[in-house]
This record gives sequence, C-alpha cells and structure tokens, in this order.
Amino acid sequence: ANMPGAPVWAILFFIMMLSLGFGSQFSQVENVLSGLSDELRRMGLMGYKHANTIFRVLVCFLMFLLGIPMTCKGGMYLLTILDWTVGGFPLLVLGLFEVVIIC
Repeated sequence: ANMPGAPVWAILFFIMMLSLGFGSQFSQVENVLSGLSDELRRMGLMGYKHANTIFRVLVCFLMFLLGIPMTCKGGMYLLTILDWTVGGFPLLVLGLFEVVIIC
C-alpha cells in the first residue's frame, strides 16, 4: 500500500494541483480584465500610457479585498451562499442569454 518515494509523489501532486489552479485563475482573470479594458478603451477612459497597468493592479487589489472575508471564520458560510446563489440555474440562464445575444 506504500508507494516508493511517497513524499516525492506528494510534492509533485501538490505542484501539479497548484499549477492547475493558477492556470485556471489566470485565464479567468484575464478574460474579465480584457473585456473590461476593451470597454473602457472604447469609452475613452484608457487613453494614457500606463492606464492598462494601473487598471489591472486596481482590479487585482479589489479582488484581493473581496477575497479576505473568505479567510475569516465565516468564510465557509460565504462560500456556501455563493455556491447556492451563483451556481446552478442562474448560470444556465446566463449561458442561454449569451447564446441568444451572440446568435
């Protein structure tokens, strides 16, 4: 029942899970940031040189502040509330609206 080199496999598994999580998070954040920056550029709010960098730093800092309550005592309750309200049927309706708007 014991694998040879079990600590090495445990570390490799942890690194794999960490890279999968970071990859998913980076793609989701980039998706949101590119859409918002395109709209802000279209409205003329992203005209100067470092606007995109400042915008990305501000959004990441805002997401950091919004994530802090998840690490406190009530974090599991907040996660449960988000899971019940965001997942499921509202996500299905959102996907339907996206299909209708694109088509």
